[in-house]
Amino acid sequence: MNCLEFRRAIAVQPKQLDASARAHRDECPRCAQAQIGALRFEAVLDRGLAIPVPAEWADRILLGQTTMARQQSSGRRTVIWRIAAGLALTTGIASVSWLALAPQQSLAAISIQHLGHEPMSLSAQEVVSGVALRESFERLGVKLLHSPGTFSYLRICPLGSRRSLHMVMQQRSGAVTVMYVPGERVARNDFAEQDLLGREITVSGGALVMMAASRADFDAIEAGFRAAL
Repeated sequence: MNCLEFRRAIAVQPKQLDASARAHRDECPRCAQAQIGALRFEAVLDRGLAIPVPAEWADRILLGQTTMARQQSSGRRTVIWRIAAGLALTTGIASVSWLALAPQQSLAAISIQHLGHEPMSLSAQEVVSGVALRESFERLGVKLLHSPGTFSYLRICPLGSRRSLHMVMQQRSGAVTVMYVPGERVARNDFAEQDLLGREITVSGGALVMMAASRADFDAIEAGFRAAL
């Protein structure tokens, strides 16, 4: 082994030399000194890498990666789920907002709170049959002349002290939640809460509350219910 080959060897692994490298080192003072310098540099690197790592460091890294992935994913979510998340948060938090300042028994306020408890209804895609829709209205004592549209979610739900029919219609503008409360009368009112837009009206002796990310389909839905009830 010559000096060049020895220097290459200590550049790769100064602590572990084969027999030929050790023999050359023992015969060449300059190469022996070069190995000492390489070993000192290696020791500095070892001390730098020996910084203690907190026990929870791996968990922090995983949490950071998960958080970043969720943030990127959330940027691609539809407006529907931003509404659902906001509603779920505001349901249990008192804040100085339209919802907090509204009368305690406001039908619109209670409808918003109820939607926050059933965010899964917004993504329902199964088509509700006309028979199921008509029977649900009949259970509330209301006669439905014909279906006012296509529905993907249908459930009779308590709305405060009232009984209501909770429906969802998948429209071009997105999911529209429709709550019908028989025997309730309300003044026509357009309202807004965070990303949610709404309208409450009286239709055939009952209150109709519509909630969505856009009011684009409210007029058509209102007309459909007025003709069907």
